Amino acid sequence: MSKNLRYRKLTVLDNDDNPAGSGMDELKTLINNLLEKIDKLDTDNKSRHDALLARFAQLETTTTQLRTEVNELKTSLDFTNHQVDTVKSSLEDKADHAQVKNVEKRLNDLEKQPKRNNIVIWNIPEGAEKES
Repeated sequence: MSKNLRYRKLTVLDNDDNPAGSGMDELKTLINNLLEKIDKLDTDNKSRHDALLARFAQLETTTTQLRTEVNELKTSLDFTNHQVDTVKSSLEDKADHAQVKNVEKRLNDLEKQPKRNNIVIWNIPEGAEKES
């Protein structure tokens, strides 16, 4: 757009055959001032554009790094969850074994308890109580 205006500037400035005089000079000065302002705005816009592009590149790099870190954290979390599940199942098995051992111990005590109160008699053959 500014190139188009520069071309117009040159054509207006080259046409000095107008007899308007100072009005034309004021118009030329005004046009030159406007064109300078447009060039300055164009330069400012380019610098802002470059700054935005640099910021977007930085954001893209940061986003890529964050994505990588998130994937690593997911992998680590999956591994940790697997270990926790393994420990839980191991603890459940151990708890089951402990309960089984406790029940076996109580069963043995219950089986031995009535035998402790029995009377042992020696030298009498078995089945002798049937005859008497």
